[in-house]
Amino acid sequence: MRPVTCEQIQAWADPAEAAITCRTCRHPDVAGPGSVVPVRLDAATIREGI
Repeated sequence: MRPVTCEQIQAWADPAEAAITCRTCRHPDVAGPGSVVPVRLDAATIREGI
C-alpha cells in the first residue's frame, strides 16, 4: 500500500471544493448520494495532523 501524499489529498479536495456553492450550503437537505471510504493512516501522519 502506498502512502497518500499531500498532492493527492489536494487533487481529491479541489473538485469537491469547486462543487460547494452558497446555494448548496444553504440547503443541507439537498444532499446527493454519498459513500463511506475506509482510510488507513499511519501513526506519523496522525501525529502530523494531516
